[in-house]
Amino acid sequence: MDLQLKDKVVLITGGAKGIGEAITRGCAREGAIPVFVDQDAEAGKRLQMDLVVAGATCSMISADVLSVESCRGAVEQTLKEYGRLNVLVNNVGANDNVGLENGTPDKFVSSLRLNLFHYYNMAHFALPALKKSQGCILNIASKVAVTGQCGCGLLAPMSAPRFSKICTCFTQGASPNSWYCCVHTSTTRFTSSCFMRGMVRSWRGEKHTTRQIPLSTLATIKPSWSVS
Repeated sequence: MDLQLKDKVVLITGGAKGIGEAITRGCAREGAIPVFVDQDAEAGKRLQMDLVVAGATCSMISADVLSVESCRGAVEQTLKEYGRLNVLVNNVGANDNVGLENGTPDKFVSSLRLNLFHYYNMAHFALPALKKSQGCILNIASKVAVTGQCGCGLLAPMSAPRFSKICTCFTQGASPNSWYCCVHTSTTRFTSSCFMRGMVRSWRGEKHTTRQIPLSTLATIKPSWSVS
């Protein structure tokens, strides 16, 4: 499969394990240059070794993206090493079961830091390079952002802003050929919402766009709202 990723520099948060690892490996198979950020240094080193042995060019950054400076540093290190950035994949997050009943104001703020703030921070620091390369941002979110689900704590309200607030910010500053995409993951499917500067893609346009996204399974939805 040729996803036109050859020699594209892809920065992936939480890229050493789970969904992030799958994205990292997929990018490497397509000839991209994955730069994956993960606080688990050992898992990152093992993955980097596997990819290098397989002939891939890649880099691992051991950092915790909950820190603003770590987000800045990850982007700066990527640009210093490769001189460009084509894709940002925001992937870090977890269901921490923090809700109204079993949470506290402090836990709520902590949940925001774990699941949302770094999505904005990474996009903020990466934006100048992405504008230069006419690149894209891919945000990984949970399907509960769309469907809702009991027992997920704040995962639903954390997931929804990953493709609403950040989309608004990105479309304000992006070049006309830059892309923003949010992928909602579940156990059964991937759903993508794709945006270009100043507008949500049409149903026909979204179907075309999803053919360019490196996912093996896709289910698209017709947007019921628009960005002015």
